[in-house]
Amino acid sequence: MFFDRNICQFVPKADAAQLLHPLHFVVELKSPLVENGSLSVYRVHFVLEGTAKFKTRCGEFLVQPNDVFFCLPGKNYSLEPNKDFKYAYVSYFGIRAAALADKYKVSEKNCVFKNLNDLKWLYSNALPIPEEELSVRAESVILYTFSAIGAKVSSARVIDLQQNAASDARNFIDAHFSDPNLSLNLTCKQLSYSPKYLSTSFTKRYGLTFTKYLSNVRLDHAKGLFDRGITSIKTVAFSCGYTDPLYFSKVFKGAFSLSPRDYLKKIQQTKNK
Repeated sequence: MFFDRNICQFVPKADAAQLLHPLHFVVELKSPLVENGSLSVYRVHFVLEGTAKFKTRCGEFLVQPNDVFFCLPGKNYSLEPNKDFKYAYVSYFGIRAAALADKYKVSEKNCVFKNLNDLKWLYSNALPIPEEELSVRAESVILYTFSAIGAKVSSARVIDLQQNAASDARNFIDAHFSDPNLSLNLTCKQLSYSPKYLSTSFTKRYGLTFTKYLSNVRLDHAKGLFDRGITSIKTVAFSCGYTDPLYFSKVFKGAFSLSPRDYLKKIQQTKNK
């Protein structure tokens, strides 16, 4: 829901020692061509429609619908909106304002948070509101915004950790695939991950299971050894982590539709042409 006019409501004056004090809450539908300068308070913005260039000393950012961006006290900024740009913001100050910025790593360099879609309804429907309720509403908007940022950052951190775990496992497989004892449990023991966590992380990252990837690496290496002129199936099997040449031959045929012996014949026929 959007309004047909700008709305700006000032929060009643409060004790300066208050931990978090919203100053005013604005829905801006007709923004100036360029806004620049510095503020004496914090300001958190939510983009409702359109795009704008938001610049700080540390860079230029394109802000789009559902993005959140911050202006910080005493820091120069400029905002260059397109003609359809609509946004809402809350300005605020207080002891807790700085603590929140510090906790969520908000800085001139890290001042834009993308795709916080869940906040759209909140900012679109927060105003107008009776004056006696405005302070609580504005403070709740600030805190809920930081909560949404925290949830997004936590989710991204979980994904990063999973990707790191999967990458660690893949590197371990690549380095130790010739070990016949290599397994998910052995890898977890060496890398200090739980089997369930590592297995899930690996499949999410690479689209195949730990066991399947290990098999692929071993078989690709075996094929490469045959291509380089090694003709002993037993030697190749042992070199790739297989203790049973017959089992190796079965797995190789399942992967390449040729037994190792037939694959060697094919190589020889190619050379004789």
